[in-house]
Amino acid sequence: MCIKISRTVFDTPKDVVFTGCYVPPENSPYYDNLTMKDGVQALEECLMEVLGNEEHYMVLCGDLNARTGSSQPVMNDDSCDMVPFSFDAHDVMVDRRTKDIGVNNFGFSLLNLCIAVDGVILNGFCDDDRAGEFTYVSPHGSSLIDYFIVSEELLSRRLCLSVGDRIDSWHRPVFLAVSFKPSMVR
Repeated sequence: MCIKISRTVFDTPKDVVFTGCYVPPENSPYYDNLTMKDGVQALEECLMEVLGNEEHYMVLCGDLNARTGSSQPVMNDDSCDMVPFSFDAHDVMVDRRTKDIGVNNFGFSLLNLCIAVDGVILNGFCDDDRAGEFTYVSPHGSSLIDYFIVSEELLSRRLCLSVGDRIDSWHRPVFLAVSFKPSMVR
C-alpha cells in the first residue's frame, strides 16, 4: 500500500510517499511458483516503480522478515558500504544498535534496498528506540523484522520511533512520529 502526501503538508521540497508492506519470510511456500525468491528484492523493484523518476521522500514500514543486525547502509565518496551509521551532514546519533544480532539473506537485500533508495533504518537509531528493541517475540525466539525506513533527507525532521508492548500478536507495534517543523533527530 502506498500513500503520497503533498509536500505542502510536511512543508518539504518533495512529496512524501508512505509505503506499508508485508514480505513473506525466506523459504515460504509463497515463493514456490515465483521466479523471484527474494521478497525484499521484489519490494525494491516495486518501490523503484512507485518512486519512479520523480523526486519523492520515502517512508517505508512493515513486516519485512529481514534481519539486518546493527548494520546501516551509508553512502561514502560514491561507494556504498554497510557499516555502522556515520553521517556528518546531520546532527544525529552516529550508530545503530539492536538486540537482534542476527542477519539473514533478506537482511542483506534490505540493506541493498536502502542503498538504492537512500534509505536509513530508524529501528535502533532514534532516541526512543536506542536499544533496537525486538519487534517479534514468540516462544520460538525474538527478532527485529518490523521496520521503519526513511529517506535520509527526512533526518532533518524530528523523528521518534518507539516499539510498544505486544497486545494480541507475536509482533509488537512500532510507532513513528514525525514533526512538521524541521529540527534534528534526537
